[in-house]
This record gives sequence, C-alpha cells and structure tokens, in this order.
Amino acid sequence: ALKISGDADRFDHREDEDYFSQPGKLFNLMNADQKNQLFNNIKCAMDGVPERVKVRQLAHFYNADSEYGKGVAKALGMENIDLEKWSSKSYSDLVESTTEENYK
Repeated sequence: ALKISGDADRFDHREDEDYFSQPGKLFNLMNADQKNQLFNNIKCAMDGVPERVKVRQLAHFYNADSEYGKGVAKALGMENIDLEKWSSKSYSDLVESTTEENYK
C-alpha cells in the first residue's frame, strides 16, 4: 500500500514536448564503459529490426544527446545515417518519413 497525505493527482506527461532532456542527462552520468555497454545492449535488442525503425529510434537517441545517437549508430553499423536531418524532424514527420511506404 502507498500511504500519502494531502492531495494526489495524475501527471500529464503530454503537458510539454521535452521528451529528451532527462534521458540525455542520464546518458551523461554514465562513464565510457557504461555508455559502450548501453550501445551494445541496444544493438543486440535491435537485431532484426527494419532499418527504417532503427533510423527513427536513432533520431530519438540523438535528440537526447548527439553522442548517444552517434554511439548507437556506430554500434549498429549505421554511422553514415544523417542523424541531424532525421532528428530535426517533428515527431509526426519522423513517423511519416519512416513508414514502410515512405522510407528511402
């Protein structure tokens, strides 16, 4: 049981559009070995995932921290992807650009 005193309410996570600063800060708390482990864990988890989905996720990582996005891209062998281009898109444009019909 969770004991509280006072008023409780739900947090509206859509109240703003800052989805990236918190994971970026967490990434920057990691040392080099932890970052490499993260890159390799993501690489393994994305094995078999279509490239268009990987690109979408790389844009999110890049928006959290450019080195995060670049590190995962390198681990995936996708360091030639233009992360600046993909990460500059709005969420809806990124999704639309990476659908099966529109990617490439």
